[in-house]
Amino acid sequence: MKIARHCILIVFALSFSNLAASVAVAEERKVKTEKEFRELVVGRNLVHEYGTAIFHEDGRLTGAFRAGKLTGLWNWTGDTYCRTGKIGRRDMGYDCQTVSVSGNRVTFVRNNGTGRSVTYKMESVK
Repeated sequence: MKIARHCILIVFALSFSNLAASVAVAEERKVKTEKEFRELVVGRNLVHEYGTAIFHEDGRLTGAFRAGKLTGLWNWTGDTYCRTGKIGRRDMGYDCQTVSVSGNRVTFVRNNGTGRSVTYKMESVK
């Protein structure tokens, strides 16, 4: 009897975890247009363990990271956001990145979606 109850609990737990995982995956959404990017990301404070960034309406990119002040410019091209900029004295160069949003998180994937990714928590600017 104990084994049967234990098996039922395990099956229930596994079913619930699969449901939660499918909901989490369904929630992530690729940002495909500049309009979506502006609605979801622009003007919000993006927080990462190494610093913060803000995409401004006028195409500026600003923030502060451990390595220094972030300054740059951004624009939307096709289905990616592209940027140039510096963190401190380090030139980041020109790069286009794919963008996806899941709840209050935004993920950027460098090199047109084939490079390294970085995820930020999005907060309202105070």
